[in-house]
Amino acid sequence: MTGPGDELSGFAKAYRAAAPWLNASTKLTVAPVVGVAIGWWVDKKTGSAPVALVIGSLVGMVLGFVGFIVDVTRMSKKEKQNK
Repeated sequence: MTGPGDELSGFAKAYRAAAPWLNASTKLTVAPVVGVAIGWWVDKKTGSAPVALVIGSLVGMVLGFVGFIVDVTRMSKKEKQNK
């Protein structure tokens, strides 16, 4: 554990700088996968293949893109405030 006066290593500084971008890219990739998985499960339970799969993938893609754009916009505003 590091305290407020402790110096971070170069790797820790780089990871902290990259963390918001990792979070945004994770949202962009995980949301469609979760949407497809839920759609596949619904199709399996209801026998409505491939309707729920297509809907789940579309909803997942939209949510992933929206989450990504919100995060990038937030980071951009924060960066402008710091300058």
